[in-house]
Amino acid sequence: MTRMAARILRRKLTRTVFMSIACVAALAGIAVGQTGFGGGSLWFALVCAAVLGVCFWQRRLVLLPIAVLCAFSIATVRTSEYLAIAEDYQPLYGQTVQFDGVVNDDPTYSDKGNRQLFLADITYEGRPLPGQLFISTPLAADVRRHDTVSVSGTLREGFGQFQGSIYYASITKTGEAQHAIDDLRAQFAAGTTSVLPEPQASLGLGFVIGMKSALPENLEDALRDLSLTHVVVASGYNLTILVRAAKRLREKKSKLQTLLLSSGLIALFLFVTGNSPSMVRAAAVSGLVLLAWYFGRQFKPYFLLLLVMALTALYNPMYLWGDLGWWLSFAAFAGIMIVAPLIIERFWRERRPSFVGQIAIEALVAQLMTLPIILLVFGNLSLLGVIANVLVVPLVPFAMLAVALAGFASMFAPALAAFIAIPAQAILSLIVSIINLLHAIPSMTHVLFIDMTQLVICYATIAIVTAVLWSRLSRERRRRALMQQIV
Repeated sequence: MTRMAARILRRKLTRTVFMSIACVAALAGIAVGQTGFGGGSLWFALVCAAVLGVCFWQRRLVLLPIAVLCAFSIATVRTSEYLAIAEDYQPLYGQTVQFDGVVNDDPTYSDKGNRQLFLADITYEGRPLPGQLFISTPLAADVRRHDTVSVSGTLREGFGQFQGSIYYASITKTGEAQHAIDDLRAQFAAGTTSVLPEPQASLGLGFVIGMKSALPENLEDALRDLSLTHVVVASGYNLTILVRAAKRLREKKSKLQTLLLSSGLIALFLFVTGNSPSMVRAAAVSGLVLLAWYFGRQFKPYFLLLLVMALTALYNPMYLWGDLGWWLSFAAFAGIMIVAPLIIERFWRERRPSFVGQIAIEALVAQLMTLPIILLVFGNLSLLGVIANVLVVPLVPFAMLAVALAGFASMFAPALAAFIAIPAQAILSLIVSIINLLHAIPSMTHVLFIDMTQLVICYATIAIVTAVLWSRLSRERRRRALMQQIV
């Protein structure tokens, strides 16, 4: 018996299993670190990283507890460091303060018509402060992304990814954006607006460049009620479309060209649209999958999910602690990467659904995966949300391509722009018509809140259904299903 136990403990684990467990330990460390538990110096974290590397090199079962402890410790060091930096804001809460900073994203409007913006690169009395601030003002604020501003008001505690918030703020622009990419975005937006009517132009700009501040209020309400907000702004889904297109265009000719083209698209799209949790996640996933593909390797989806969760949460622990977009992003990601491929493999077998059909299935599964979180936070149950996603989301790739062509034509070939914009206008008009038609149906949105226990039950049920799907497939069909990567 002792010999058998020793043999078991000396057994090697696969790289995927070993690192997946380490990622879970890191996420647990970040979650626990919010309470102030743990801590340590940078040197301690480096020692833990070195020990973790040795454990990964050996990958013996007997070393797994040490690896778990090291990953957990690295995460608690990171969270304690983050909390220490964020303490700079503590004496300022409840005080009337003035901050200088840079607008980090396109300003938007709230339901009440207030101007909202995110402030980064913050300084207070000449001293730099970390993180971001959420700013809201009822006053006219003619600012755009990357403008430098001075903001004054009463500082409140933060939420999600924000270290603090100021409502009813006074905003003064102190400098205008000097980024060439912002000028290009502005020219593209102006050109698109000149060749497309509203609200089609605003919807198209949201698809392509993430410009979400010009949507009419009635359309924005309809999108929210139908759970379609995620397709309006540039998101991980939009980035996936671009990378898939680049990969299919060049992969048969040159793997290196495909890698460089796709990587350039990832960097450009992330820079143009901003570093929201959804975009950070999508960029990390797409980049890792592309590298693995280039070197002839593949990631197992569940490992990719845990790895990117751990990396992004270590980068900014507040993602895990309370960023709704981050949680929704990973819930949808799990549905698209794990659940949807199993469903397709179980019911379609060797026959694959069409491109539009696959997108519709992914949209349906992503909607169902995010629904429990939406009910927990917002209590917004849209009875037509699933149908709206299945009808609208498959049209998004074609809308993106058509809007891009129309926008660039208005910039470089204005004489032909009106003709080239016809497909974009047709597709966007169809999308708007579907949204308006579904939103006009009465009593399709209900208030239904669930508690944390019910949330756990929902995801436990999804896990059981996924396990049943898994058990009904042969080993070869499981491998084939879960190797359908995002790009």
